[in-house]
Amino acid sequence: MILQKKFLILFLILCISSSFVNFEQPAQATLATCGAGCAETFDGAYTIHTFTSSGTWTVTSAGDVEYLVVAGGGGGSGYGGGGGGGGYKTATGHAVTVQSYSITIGAGGIGSASKATDGSNSVFDTVTSTGGGAGGSGNGGGLNGNSGGSGGGGGQDNSSAGTGGAGTGSEGFAGGTATAGASAGSGGGGGASEVGDNYVTTGGDGGDGLANSISGSSVYYAGGGGGSKRTSGSAGSGGLGGGGAGAVASATGTAGTANTGGAGGGSGVSGTGGDGGSGIVILRFLSAPAIPIPDSITDLSLDSSTQTSATVSFTPPNLNGGNLTTYSLYLDTPQTNNVITFNQNFTDNPLTITGLTLGTSYSANATAITEGGANFTAVNILNFTTATFNPPGTPTLSASALSDTAIRFTSVPGTAGDNSTAWYGVQCELNGAGGWLNTVSNSSYVSFYEYTGLTLGDVLICQWRDGSADGWSGWSNNATDTLELAVLSAQRTIADTDDKLIQFINMVSGMGGVYFGLGALPFGVMLLGFMAGKKTVRIFTLATLFLMGIIHASGYYVYADWYWTLALLFGIVLVMGRMKSD
Repeated sequence: MILQKKFLILFLILCISSSFVNFEQPAQATLATCGAGCAETFDGAYTIHTFTSSGTWTVTSAGDVEYLVVAGGGGGSGYGGGGGGGGYKTATGHAVTVQSYSITIGAGGIGSASKATDGSNSVFDTVTSTGGGAGGSGNGGGLNGNSGGSGGGGGQDNSSAGTGGAGTGSEGFAGGTATAGASAGSGGGGGASEVGDNYVTTGGDGGDGLANSISGSSVYYAGGGGGSKRTSGSAGSGGLGGGGAGAVASATGTAGTANTGGAGGGSGVSGTGGDGGSGIVILRFLSAPAIPIPDSITDLSLDSSTQTSATVSFTPPNLNGGNLTTYSLYLDTPQTNNVITFNQNFTDNPLTITGLTLGTSYSANATAITEGGANFTAVNILNFTTATFNPPGTPTLSASALSDTAIRFTSVPGTAGDNSTAWYGVQCELNGAGGWLNTVSNSSYVSFYEYTGLTLGDVLICQWRDGSADGWSGWSNNATDTLELAVLSAQRTIADTDDKLIQFINMVSGMGGVYFGLGALPFGVMLLGFMAGKKTVRIFTLATLFLMGIIHASGYYVYADWYWTLALLFGIVLVMGRMKSD
């Protein structure tokens, strides 16, 4: 039974003491930047941001924080009491959101030979701690100590004594009371954990502040200032937590410790009280988990490239426990000393990079990015150059008649380009009309093109070009080398003459462009003349036929028409002469 009671007592002690040493910890991780007036430290898994002057605290990821907000301590007064400690507030699990928070650090009160001033408030978010009250003074300004976070101690003179000021809620305690008389003294200022002492035979001691381990070590804050002893004897001590000691006679009271919220000590006859110490704001939160950055990509390789694009691939690196967010690829162009000319976040592997410049050298580096960051260590730099355009060479074109109304143009390709010839183009000019007509461009490549729908006497000029992914070749036989190809019906063109008889005979022949048809009637008439005539006539007839054959073979068909006419007339004359002789 005795052992059980001992354990119960120990448990109660731990529960009570936990409210002072803050065993509770934030439940969520919070990421924030410190800003001006702030110092960042670490305590195990926690980040600590300590503001000793006013500034801005920027939250980048919402969560909970633990805070300590201590206001400035009150100043000590002449003929008076010690100042009260600055208001003290602390808590865990305070929710913050992504935004910037203004942090205000309260200044300590100003000590004086008469009555001092109060300390200033400290503020974080919705939390405001009240500045400590000034000590009372027997040298003007009021004997009673001022109320504040903790109250100032009462001052005194020969005939009157002041009381201590009140504390504010749970922020602190009241100051002590003074005793009147030339050899008496003043009360101590209140602290965060207790009231200031009354004057008895010495100046009242300042009340102690509270210890807090939010910074990673136990520190006392918000101690009260000690009360003075008017002429001789002992002044009061400052309370734990930066409280300044009181002074005797004309000595100056001790100032409160900066950034603790400790109050200034009071002074005796003709002396000056000490200044209060400034406040502090401390914020503590779980640090972001330390996630290692991924390994470097070591096998970046080029799969293919064109004039304006490249396809690269690699083996995904070890992420070292992180989760892939994206990959980043960086290109630079050494020949122009551009550090970065291309940056693309991607998840594809392989990756096709577009928008590159024709015939340009590039150096590429890639990295994986996780929540832990990226690794741009240049382990594997890929160097490559985009291709230049190399279209097909200029083809050679020839032509051959297919019939009276069609001609075929046949192309012989020029030199091969970087890509296979994929299409062709043909343009033609008909009868010198000017301008290229009937341009044809097909998506599939063939080596010939047939032009149809022509009529006798049409003259056609055509050009050919080949195309591929690299562009078009030059036009075949262009400029002065362009082929002018006349379409001739059955290898013979009938001249445009006024001899209607010849045209009529050819029409009657019924063959139009057939060799035999053109000469059937005159040849028959000449044959009759040859059979009926004398030797001299026969020889002339044979000579005429032979000459017409030579003209026919030479291709001068226009002149042959006149010989056909002469032969026809000559044959008629022979026949008529024979008939007359008979």
